[in-house]
Amino acid sequence: MTFKINEHSVARIIVLLGIITAIVIAPKNHFFLPNFLYYWLPQGVIIGLLFLAKMRASVITGCSLTMTTFLISYAILMSSTSEPSAAMAWIVYLFSIPGALIGAFIFGMTAKKLQYNSSIVVGIGSLISTLIGVGIIQLAFCCTVMYCGFKC
Repeated sequence: MTFKINEHSVARIIVLLGIITAIVIAPKNHFFLPNFLYYWLPQGVIIGLLFLAKMRASVITGCSLTMTTFLISYAILMSSTSEPSAAMAWIVYLFSIPGALIGAFIFGMTAKKLQYNSSIVVGIGSLISTLIGVGIIQLAFCCTVMYCGFKC
C-alpha cells in the first residue's frame, strides 16, 4: 500500500499555518483585526496573485512556508528587543514582500516551462527562490536605509 500526498492538501495546511501564526502573533485586544491583517494580508496577497497566475500548489506551499517563517522570525526579533528603533523593522518586513512575490513568481514560471513532475522539487525550489527574493530586498535595506550590523 502506498500513500500519496496531495500537493493541494499540503498547500492548504501550510497556508492555514500562516493564518494561525498571524493569529497567535497579533495582540488580543481591540487592535486584533488590524494587526492580524497587517501580519497576514501581505502573505495572502502573494498567495492570491500566485493562485491567479495558475501556479502549482507546491509553488504556493513553498512561498507560504517561507513567508510564515519570515513572519515568525520578525516576531521573535521584535519580542526579543526593547529598543524603540527596532519597531522600524516591521516596515522592512512589509517592504520585503515584493521580493518574495518576485522570487516565487519567477520560479513558478520556470517550473511551468520546464514541467517538473515532482511536487517536492517544485516546493523546495519555490521556498528557496522566495527566500532569495526576500534576502535581496533585506540586503538592499541593510545597505541603504537601515543599519543591520555590517557594512556593504
